[in-house]
Amino acid sequence: VTVEFITRTNSGMPWEFRSEKGGVRVNPGELKAVNFVVRNPTDKVMVGQAVPSLVPFKAAEYFHKTECFCFERQVLQPGEEMVMPMRFIVGRELPKNVQSISLSYSLYDVTDRSDIASLTQQASSTKDSLLNESNAAKIIVTNDSTVLEPSGNG
Repeated sequence: VTVEFITRTNSGMPWEFRSEKGGVRVNPGELKAVNFVVRNPTDKVMVGQAVPSLVPFKAAEYFHKTECFCFERQVLQPGEEMVMPMRFIVGRELPKNVQSISLSYSLYDVTDRSDIASLTQQASSTKDSLLNESNAAKIIVTNDSTVLEPSGNG
């Protein structure tokens, strides 16, 4: 199965936003990781929120994001660039006639609707927590309560 990544910024959002890879081939049931890169070229602190969309629509129930920058708002300082990981699994139950999936992200400026100080502190705490957990064994529970254990080569 081929998964294609499409990125765009909403009008009024000056950030640069792209995936490191335009697409990847995956085997259903395999944990895959892809990085997205975002940069704030402005001279002010900004907050962005990515909203995903997946086609074909019938593939959505088989596409499980286990880690995604779209789960939370992203705070970027002036001139800051950030690499944002996204990990996913395409379920083994994906219909055989679906050979291509397109995952699109639209990035919106939500600075005016955000408490920047609180989000900055939260982002710092999350990064510290992830660093502390990096050597711990991990399991993944998908939306349908399937327990997946990554092989570690994702």
